[in-house]
Formats: sequence, C-alpha cells, structure tokens
Amino acid sequence: MTGLSGSGKTTIATALKEILHENRFFCVIIDGDDLRQGVSVGLSFTLQDRAENAFRAAQFAKILVNNNVIALVTLISPTHIIRKMAHDIVGDAFHLVYVNTPIAVCEDRDVKGLYSKARAGLIKDFTGIDSPFEKPLLPETMISTQEKTPKECAELIYKRIYSYIYENN
Repeated sequence: MTGLSGSGKTTIATALKEILHENRFFCVIIDGDDLRQGVSVGLSFTLQDRAENAFRAAQFAKILVNNNVIALVTLISPTHIIRKMAHDIVGDAFHLVYVNTPIAVCEDRDVKGLYSKARAGLIKDFTGIDSPFEKPLLPETMISTQEKTPKECAELIYKRIYSYIYENN
C-alpha cells in the first residue's frame, strides 16, 4: 500500500489482516514506521534512503511470499521508480494499492504532528511538503478513505486479491 503519511495505509492493513485471518490466511504487516525502528534504523527520509527502506521491505515481503505468507506492506514509497523496484523484487505476487487521500485530510489526521514540523522546517524531505509524491499511474487497486471506512477499504482490497491468494496458498 502506498499513500501519503496519514492516508490510512496501516489502519487499512490492520483491518485487512483481520479479514484474512478470519478466512484462514496467514499474513504479516510490514510497516514503514516499524522498519525504521529496527532494520532501517538510521535511514533518513531522502529519496535514496526511502528507496533503501522500500528495498528492504520488498526483500522481506519476497521471503514471506515464498513461504506462503501474505505480506501487507505499508510504505509511502513516493516514486514510480521505487514502486517498480519493489514490484520487480516481489514479482507476480505484488499488488499495488494506492490509498488516495488528499494532503489536507492527512494533515488533519496527523496525531504525531509531523506535517506541522515539516512545514516549520523541523523535518526535512517530508513527502508531500518538500519532497515529491508521484501518484501511481496504474495501481491494481485505488481506494479513498474519505468515501469509505478502513474496514470497507479492507473488504474491497480483499475482494480484489482473493482469487490470487486462494490459488497460491
């Protein structure tokens, strides 16, 4: 899942994980914030470091998928090149979900105050403020959290990926 900070990626992934578990599929969430507290500690938010973080997430996802575990990856992954790299690593199991949420809505949801800090110049290279976010051109699924609840978004994604995961698990 890709989208701006505060778009709802992790919340939707958590709801999707519950749906998958209810239907006897095992999955793991690989969240960008969690990665930065462990295997990606020390990486900044430059495009180069974001690409490295996405590379690490994609490698983990590939290992999980190769062991019949569904990997729900939630990263901003701000550029087409970064998302293509992840797709190339994961292969046919890759399903790009774009959580299309306007920046104003993301800022309203910002419980950590990251957007305020970025606008004040306290955080550099913040996606959507002083670093670009390239909207995916052809995501397999695009959802808007303005129009649907996180659970409704998760159900939509589940319907889109069900046939693939059923055939491959």
